[in-house]
Amino acid sequence: MDDSFLARLQCPICKSTLAVAGTDMLKSLNERIEKRQLVNHGGDVIENLLDSALINRDESFAYPMQEMIPTMIAERAIPLDQLANDQLAND
Repeated sequence: MDDSFLARLQCPICKSTLAVAGTDMLKSLNERIEKRQLVNHGGDVIENLLDSALINRDESFAYPMQEMIPTMIAERAIPLDQLANDQLAND
């Protein structure tokens, strides 16, 4: 993702800056999605694996990306407290 484009985006929930999720974070998210153990902020079970994701500054929400297009809708944000038992990494 282009850095200048990323710099213009902000978390719709807390208004913080965003960063591209690291490989470990993405792996943890997709493992939970495969097991149907991940719900979005709107309460829907997430069914599609993520190509990538954007993470807010305090790592409380992830925003799915498909084909490098971010979904910046609060209801579709993924609350990362669901990964509390996983080791979070944003490398």
